[in-house]
Amino acid sequence: MLLAAMAAWVLSSTPDSGQGTSGPLPRPVELVRGDARLRAGVGGVAQFGLFNAFPGAGLGPVGSLGVVFADRFSVLAQLGFGTIIASGMGSVALAFDVALSEHWLVGVGGALTGFQDTGSTLGAYWGFTFPLRVHFAPRARASTDVAHRGLLLGLEVAPGFSLYRPRGSEPAALAVSLSATWAVW
Repeated sequence: MLLAAMAAWVLSSTPDSGQGTSGPLPRPVELVRGDARLRAGVGGVAQFGLFNAFPGAGLGPVGSLGVVFADRFSVLAQLGFGTIIASGMGSVALAFDVALSEHWLVGVGGALTGFQDTGSTLGAYWGFTFPLRVHFAPRARASTDVAHRGLLLGLEVAPGFSLYRPRGSEPAALAVSLSATWAVW
């Protein structure tokens, strides 16, 4: 009789009722993917630009931090800077990306971008640029993974305008960035 009572108790308990030892059932991956989650990346960037009619370039680090919503939409902040012997440039950006597939992301953003020709002050620039972003992930996530993890290759083309520039120079700017990051999204 004791054995029958124990069997009835175990069989009548639901997985999430707190009775028995089974505990709550895990949520299917498809449902968990829709939850908000971290987006982060760290890597390197090659930046090229034309600011106030002066060319600039730089190699350096890039990092991003943000949130993924509904498994497709991302809002993130990005910081990147680079330098070579004759110039340095960098940007702080806020971006919005949409995942088109397991491999492709596209997005737009706004950035405060700076450039300095280290040989003179003629090339100094501070202004806003508006990146148009395309990213490619060579490897798709596994069907059991919630987030993507791995290499993310990026191209950004960012037209913009000056907030600070030398007198008599052009107010327009164009920056192009190529990045390779290890990312989670």
